[in-house]
Amino acid sequence: IEFMHYVRGDIGIQFDAMIMPGHTGGIGVFFNSFYEVVIGDNSDRMLRIYKNRKLLKLSRLKIPLVTDTIYSIKIERITRASNIQNSSQEAVISIYIDDRLVATAVDPTPLDDNYPVLGMRVWNSKVQIHNFMVYYPE
Repeated sequence: IEFMHYVRGDIGIQFDAMIMPGHTGGIGVFFNSFYEVVIGDNSDRMLRIYKNRKLLKLSRLKIPLVTDTIYSIKIERITRASNIQNSSQEAVISIYIDDRLVATAVDPTPLDDNYPVLGMRVWNSKVQIHNFMVYYPE
């Protein structure tokens, strides 16, 4: 499954996912063609956030994702004023599972917004996706 849509600025994606028995892959969400979030990826405990194909943040879930359970997943990418001197903005990517913040990555040197693509990939996995929504965070 692959979904792609053109967007600009702060953006969020929300969906319900149920991992079916035999799960072997992961769910990937990418923002502006440069940032990617991978949930699962052959390990139901790992979350990875990439910037330009380089690992920006690696997190481990306290409780692994289990099969036959529906999870509410929300991922946001926002740009905000930076606290770092000589830097005007930073990108923040946050991942929520069942309304709990499970990982955040802050990029003090955000990449250009000239490739405004939002997308989702599900590969080598048995995952059902429901209630898919794209939104603008407040």
